[in-house]
Formats: sequence, structure tokens, C-alpha cells
Amino acid sequence: MKTITLKTQDDFYDRVNKMALEAHLSKSALIRQAITDYHKSLERKKLLNKCKIPLLKLEI
Repeated sequence: MKTITLKTQDDFYDRVNKMALEAHLSKSALIRQAITDYHKSLERKKLLNKCKIPLLKLEI
């Protein structure tokens, strides 16, 4: 695995640490999951936007 270094403020670090503890995950695993979920969300939005354009053309 490759390493990414992240500089962040203390309050953000504390929130990530708390979330990881509550989820029984390492901070790395939590961040990987969050980025994966975010990427899936972006892909869904792109797909929905592609579907909306043809529908709008049909309504005109």
C-alpha cells in the first residue's frame, strides 16, 4: 500500500479519531471508506445527470 500524509487541525484529527474508535476501525481504514463512499456518491450523481438530460429533451 502507498502512504498519504495529511496535515489537519487538531479538532478534525480528534473527530476522525473518535469516529474510528466508535466504528472499531483504524483511522486509515475509516478515511479509505469515507473516500470510497464519496467517490461512489459522485459517480451516482454523474449517472443521474446523464439520465436527466435525455428526459428533459423528451419533455420539450
